[in-house]
Amino acid sequence: MTKTQEIRKEYGSFKAAVKHYAGIGCSRVLAAEYLGISLPYFRDLLKRHNLNGEFKPQKEMLRECRPRGGAWRKKGMKIPRRLKYSDEYLLEEVSRYPVSTTFMSMSDVDVSTIYRRFGSWSNAKKLSESTLTLGA
Repeated sequence: MTKTQEIRKEYGSFKAAVKHYAGIGCSRVLAAEYLGISLPYFRDLLKRHNLNGEFKPQKEMLRECRPRGGAWRKKGMKIPRRLKYSDEYLLEEVSRYPVSTTFMSMSDVDVSTIYRRFGSWSNAKKLSESTLTLGA
């Protein structure tokens, strides 16, 4: 028995199953999960049966059914990231290379990490020089 046949047996029809989960405020992702269908196939079935309009906007969904990704962050809120490199390590790396182009070709650290952490290559270079003089 195929998945769609199982759904028809349990709910009467695919449309009835979709309307049930959409009606209680579930997202497409959770509805597909509850029905045991892969999300791409579920989206394809929704398109074929013209059922995309049945689902509520995210703000009206049940809290448990809302997507748990970055979509629910407030605008402008930074995503907390685990720091892969300490500032000391980055400044030590910067001090090894005279210019950013050499750094880009020789270092394991991406130059965008330096820009993101210190604002610019010159800021990082100044900080690396000052920490070297303080450390000596």
